[in-house]
Amino acid sequence: MGKLMLQLSHITKEYRTLSGRREVIAVDNISLEIKKSEIFGLLGPNGAGKTTTVKMICNLIVPTKGKIYINGKNLRKSPRECMKMMSTVLEGSRNIYWRFTPLENCLYFALLRGIKQSIALKRAQKLISSFDLYEKRNTEVRNLSRGMQQKVAICCALVSDPPILILDEPTLGLDVETRSKMRGILLSLSKEDGKTILVTTHDMHLAQAISDRVGILIKGKLTTVASPQELIESFNESQYEILATGKFINQAQKILSSLPVSGLAIENDILSIKISLRNSTLFYNVVDVLRNNGCSIKRIKEIKTDLEETFLNLTKNTYD
Repeated sequence: MGKLMLQLSHITKEYRTLSGRREVIAVDNISLEIKKSEIFGLLGPNGAGKTTTVKMICNLIVPTKGKIYINGKNLRKSPRECMKMMSTVLEGSRNIYWRFTPLENCLYFALLRGIKQSIALKRAQKLISSFDLYEKRNTEVRNLSRGMQQKVAICCALVSDPPILILDEPTLGLDVETRSKMRGILLSLSKEDGKTILVTTHDMHLAQAISDRVGILIKGKLTTVASPQELIESFNESQYEILATGKFINQAQKILSSLPVSGLAIENDILSIKISLRNSTLFYNVVDVLRNNGCSIKRIKEIKTDLEETFLNLTKNTYD
């Protein structure tokens, strides 16, 4: 069993409304353990309590109830020791100084952590290069794109070489190529450097690609904790896409709309229908509708379920 690096024990956070008449529970009795070298993805719809949870771990918000342990130390009793073990990038916050350059930002945050200037400079240059920022190393951050600013913030979090890295929406504002590179960097930090990483994200492709386990927050409650593959398999059902064509596909589409199918669409005179085979009778009903309307089936293919679809199924209708 790996060493525990992050431990949340029955964490709750309550807020009073402006009128003070009732309490809103942002985080509801969460317990969670994250081991050394593990990448844990914390997922959930907007308003689920992800950022509140992260801010409690970072000691920016005090829990109403419960305890947080960082590498075995109680966060409330030993805040300085705990904070030295973590670096964080928060979503939508100015994690860096906009009048500093990328290089100056990295050096500043490294020196704050007591890193020697010579070591800090080497680390900063390596990080800036790995994130394709070297040509912008002497440009003030305020003059960089949103995506570049996000990359600088991540470099600043990594420059002190913390054992625990907390990233709140790390791919926000990043292009596809940089997102792909980010996956490789995070996997390397975990598997090769032994860092423990907590990631909150709406990027399900990132979560599926890098997470050892994921937890799903719904209305402040941690409802599910499992590996991405376990989660996908537990909610997997056989789904197929049928592609059909024919003179009366518009009429067939109209009739099929009354059946429990999804993805009904016509493009380039080809009708697409998505069905679940949980009820095998549905497949034959669809085939009958197509046949009765003079349509022929061009192709039937299985649809592979991924983490994004599983997440949508789990959180469906949660915040309506």
